[in-house]
Amino acid sequence: MERYAGQLHRIMPVVKRTHAVVLIQPVFTVFTAKVFTKKAMQSVQVEPEVRPSWGPEASDSSSSSPSVRGGKRKLFSGFQLFFQKQEPLLHILHVELIVLVQRVLSRFLRHEAFADKSAEQLKRLDVMGASLWKSRPEVGTDTEKSMLEWDSSEKKRFYLGARAFYLACAKDLLQKLPLDNRVLQSASLLNWQSTNVESKVRALKYLVSQLPQVIKHEEVSSAIDEWHMLKCDSNSDLLALGGERIDVRWGKIFELKSPGGQPKYPLLSRLVKCLLCLPHGNADCERGFSENKRFYENRYSLCIASINGLRQTKTYLRRYDGDATKVPLSTELLQSVRRSRARYTERTASAQQSRKRLGDQDTGADVDEKQLRKNLEEKVTSSRALLKRAEDIISSGLRSKSLEQVEAGQTLLAEGNSASSQTLSQLEELSKKSSVTVAHHSSCDACVSSLATPPPPKRTSCYMSCSSNATV
Repeated sequence: MERYAGQLHRIMPVVKRTHAVVLIQPVFTVFTAKVFTKKAMQSVQVEPEVRPSWGPEASDSSSSSPSVRGGKRKLFSGFQLFFQKQEPLLHILHVELIVLVQRVLSRFLRHEAFADKSAEQLKRLDVMGASLWKSRPEVGTDTEKSMLEWDSSEKKRFYLGARAFYLACAKDLLQKLPLDNRVLQSASLLNWQSTNVESKVRALKYLVSQLPQVIKHEEVSSAIDEWHMLKCDSNSDLLALGGERIDVRWGKIFELKSPGGQPKYPLLSRLVKCLLCLPHGNADCERGFSENKRFYENRYSLCIASINGLRQTKTYLRRYDGDATKVPLSTELLQSVRRSRARYTERTASAQQSRKRLGDQDTGADVDEKQLRKNLEEKVTSSRALLKRAEDIISSGLRSKSLEQVEAGQTLLAEGNSASSQTLSQLEELSKKSSVTVAHHSSCDACVSSLATPPPPKRTSCYMSCSSNATV
């Protein structure tokens, strides 16, 4: 995926909208802990599944879909293990989600209740309707043989528990899985060998509308033309090799040239590269955290730029099996190595200047804050003296039975209460603002790690302004 990393910044709006969508780790509530006896749980098996009628067929089991592997894997583990791969699988994610839901529904619902239903219809399916249930949920033939020795009450409790388990799983899946997400649905156009050309054109138009940073509106027609030309390209048959990764196939398409020597599909190339950058799960993110942890070990002063350089170098070496001796020494690479020291010196000097400039700003801000706090505290002291004076006037009026003094004291008391309340509020807001600022900047990893050297341990403000975090 390193070849597509440069396109990632263009699709961040779509990534943000689908972030909660593509991290598929459903958590299922099991109601049958007391119902499934140890003997029954040991004998529960998974029935063989039916091969789906979509996508490219792989020749080996390692690259086949989890819904094709039969009954050797459990109901959910096959799905999760399959999508922990590093290769891009976004183009089959939506179809596999539907297959997973259908597998669960087939365990306790009649076939006509979910067959031939679209993703939106499955999303609205009421699985709690007893009229759709099978008389008995599927538990496997081995389990049924083991249940022959049970009495009727044990069998009834077991079937009720099994149905409750399937109901909980189905409700959780239908509620959390993005079956109606159009981005995932449209991403299936990455499987360009599909015969339904018009549906792929509609998907292409939708994705282009969601990615104006990649393909401009005036280029939409040209992108559609390239798609039709790809379907008519005689060389595309040579690229239909089974068992290959989807990004490898598209890489071969990107290498095709026109008779004039120009890239044959430049607009499709930009769009597909952006789509291939979208993650299909959180496995890559977890691997990234693990790699960063290893980089940070005994090297806590590393800045963001250094970590990015290490990650990019390590990712690039994967193309050569991690062997640096296999990396071709191009002219650009040698020039980049020669300039690396100069760029590092320039970056550290810039960080020091920013640190000095922002330190001066922080000093001025601290002085202003101290002066403001001092003024507010003086106002609080004056308000308290005013309240004391008002109480004395009211007490004197009550003793002398003078209504005018009592009224004057009440007026003075109201003014003192108002001034005191307003001043105390300003002091409280100032204290909250100071505490939040200190807490934020002390934990601002992006700001602290962007420096060439770590900050002093007792500093209460950040060296970098928060507005620059987005560009770190």
